[in-house]
Amino acid sequence: MVEYRRNLESVVDDDHVPADATGLVRLLSGDILARARELEDDLAAADADIREAFGSYVDRLAVETGETNERLADVTDTFAQFRAVMDYDQDRQINDLRRIRGEYGDDHGEGADDRIDDLLRLLQYFATAREYFKTLYLRDEFARLSRDLVVTMVPTTAALAVVLHFLNGIPDSHLVVAGIETLAFLPFVLVASYVLRVAVVTRRTQGAGQFVAGERAGDIRGITEE
Repeated sequence: MVEYRRNLESVVDDDHVPADATGLVRLLSGDILARARELEDDLAAADADIREAFGSYVDRLAVETGETNERLADVTDTFAQFRAVMDYDQDRQINDLRRIRGEYGDDHGEGADDRIDDLLRLLQYFATAREYFKTLYLRDEFARLSRDLVVTMVPTTAALAVVLHFLNGIPDSHLVVAGIETLAFLPFVLVASYVLRVAVVTRRTQGAGQFVAGERAGDIRGITEE
C-alpha cells in the first residue's frame, strides 16, 4: 500500500493523497473525469464516430461521478460510505474505454493514446483502492460481529437458563415467556443483519477492474453489444 500511494501520488501529481476512503474516492473520481474531458478535447479533430463514442462515454462518466459525490456528502457510517461508492462502475468504464480504443485503432493519435493509458491506470487505481477498503470494512464487520455476539449471547443464555429452570411454574402465555422467546432470537437477528450488509457490499463490488463474473458480466456484455 505504501508503493500504491507513491505511484498514485505521481500519477495525480499530488504530494499527499487522502488516507480515508471518502477523500480518496473524491480525488480519484474527480481526476478521472477531468482527464476524460481533456481527452475529449484532444479528440476534437478526430473522426466523427470516435468523437461521438467518446462523448457518450464522458457523459456517462460525469453522471456516475456526480451521483457518487452526492451520496458521499450524506454518509454517516462505514456501511453508508460503501453504499455511496458501490454504484461507481469502474469495471464498465474500463471495458468501454478499451473497446473504444480497440475499435478505432490509431484514429485518435499517439498523444491521445497515452492519455487513454493514464485514464485506464487511474480507473485501475480506483478499483484497487475500493477492494482494499472493502477488505478493511469486512474485517471490521466480522470483528464487531464477534464482539456483539459475545455481548448478546451471554445474557441471553443466562436468561434462558433461568426461565427453563422455573418453566414448569410459568404459564405458556405469560409475558415473561414471550419476552424470553423474543430475546432468544436476538443473536440470530444480529448475525442476519451483519451477513446482509456484508453480502450487499461483496456482491455489488465483485469486479477488480479487468474481469467480472455473474450478473455483472451479463450487464457489461449487454452494454458492449449495444
